[in-house]
Amino acid sequence: MRSNLLLVVLVVVAMLASACSLSDALTLEDPNDTRPENQRNGADEDESDDGAEGEGADDDEFPGGQLEEDVFPNNPGPGQGFQVPGPHPALAELPGQLAVTDGADVVVVRPNGTERRIVDGASLREVVANQPVWSPSGALLAWTAVGRDQQSVMVLEASQAEPLVSDAPGSPVYYLQWKPNDLGLVFLRNGETGGVEAGTLSPGDPVVPFSNGQPFFVSWGPNSDLLAAHVGNARGEPGTLSLFEPVLGGSSTPLLSETAPFGPPAWLNETSLLAVNDEGLVRIDIETREQTVLVGLTSPVQFVVSPDGARVAYRGRDADSTSPDPPPLRVLDLAAGESVVVLETDALAWEWSPDSQRLAVLTTAATLAGGGVSQIGVPAQQDEEQTGRFQWAFWASDGPSGTFYGATPAHEPSSIEATSYLPFFEQYAQSHHRWSPDSSAFAFAGSLTAPDGETFSGIYVQIAEDPSTFSYIGDGEHVTWSTSGLAAGISPA
Repeated sequence: MRSNLLLVVLVVVAMLASACSLSDALTLEDPNDTRPENQRNGADEDESDDGAEGEGADDDEFPGGQLEEDVFPNNPGPGQGFQVPGPHPALAELPGQLAVTDGADVVVVRPNGTERRIVDGASLREVVANQPVWSPSGALLAWTAVGRDQQSVMVLEASQAEPLVSDAPGSPVYYLQWKPNDLGLVFLRNGETGGVEAGTLSPGDPVVPFSNGQPFFVSWGPNSDLLAAHVGNARGEPGTLSLFEPVLGGSSTPLLSETAPFGPPAWLNETSLLAVNDEGLVRIDIETREQTVLVGLTSPVQFVVSPDGARVAYRGRDADSTSPDPPPLRVLDLAAGESVVVLETDALAWEWSPDSQRLAVLTTAATLAGGGVSQIGVPAQQDEEQTGRFQWAFWASDGPSGTFYGATPAHEPSSIEATSYLPFFEQYAQSHHRWSPDSSAFAFAGSLTAPDGETFSGIYVQIAEDPSTFSYIGDGEHVTWSTSGLAAGISPA
């Protein structure tokens, strides 16, 4: 069975690499260059560094349906005095649950590592489970299942012991986003004739394609009836921002045609969208089609809107700038029309907390050390005993200019993170969340390195303002946090 499973894993690894066609978004290697010809190179370098077979490693170690121990041992991997801390007692009080991609399986676990259960023992079925995503209420969990004879989307409800299966024949689905009302999802996958195919599904029903293009970015409206999609802008061709009504067979209404590359649009409220045109960051009234330039910028522009729609964290070069330096990461207060600089350079990805008051920023450890930020939020052992190139730093909007108040230890993002999630962080910010529901803690997947070169990979959780709570909570290559979590229906596979 293992040889067959490894074959499936290789198929999915190839699928993950092809997911780069989803966007012209950033890579870790070059945070400013969004040209498609450079996107592929960056992704390929990440795969060669991290190993394209990372998902399929150590298949024999999967629990295979067994309930794991409720308490992980402290310091599970010492190396020459180096210790990775086990779960801190404070993590037991955190709300919600984590959905983890662990090899070929999907696992649900409490934030302190307890009650770890497999919701899809895919490795036993010669299938690779991937892309777990919580519904907005936290009552449902969806994921993709890819195998030799199976292409499907699985949805598990709290009241069910078995997931609902939506058949998705054709290319594997590589992105899912729930409607705000929990009643369905939009999916993206490679189209049979090229480009990216978008479609919708209701749990248990077959998928329904409604459009095709490349790249293809999506954002559900607050009322769950309209889908904003930015389609095109590959190879220098103009892109189009349109409103789709998937329930009506994919009928669309164009809102904007532009040549400035950007990622997904974002809804500010029921009647307005944030997007990018040739003038910069714009707000679009979907009823009047009026466009208001908020910030004059030249492409490329990246932005993520806060959950309350009051702020937007963005990067883009000022329209009148002549500086060759990369633009800083800024936060714009939409009501006041004023922006503040969060980080001058090396902002590689960012994500708002649920309360819209905090921003997690992935940057280089060298940048934080140079700016003194790491002295605030990194455990004392960080500088001497462990190494890594990247850190998540935590910024709060308190005060006129905001402040960094903490950071994770330096680490290397997992290979799945580096190739499938981080390059498209703006899209995933609308569907997958690393912050806890109460905005106090943060989870990520990555590897720490001991002085002797030994690495310690898995899922880590930290209360953002208290670095002493940084903890290893179990194996895995990707993690996303629910707003509440499945209360029942999860049992050993």
